[in-house]
Amino acid sequence: MTPKWSYDIEKAELLNCPVESNGGVAAGVVVAIVVPVGLLLIGSVAFVIFMRSREIQGKPLYKPLVKEDKGKNGKMHVEL
Repeated sequence: MTPKWSYDIEKAELLNCPVESNGGVAAGVVVAIVVPVGLLLIGSVAFVIFMRSREIQGKPLYKPLVKEDKGKNGKMHVEL
């Protein structure tokens, strides 16, 4: 014999446990805040590590805009 499956709305409503809200923040809101902040933090740390490695190699990402040169008299000369 094959059982006949039927849908009983009263049993379905009885088995469906309602979600009790404790007045806290929804999980979606927490995820929506934590994920972008985490990605921004990871990106910032990765950029600092990359910039530091370039500095150690002697190829800095950011170079001075003006060239500083000590003249013959030992004073600083700035070339624009």
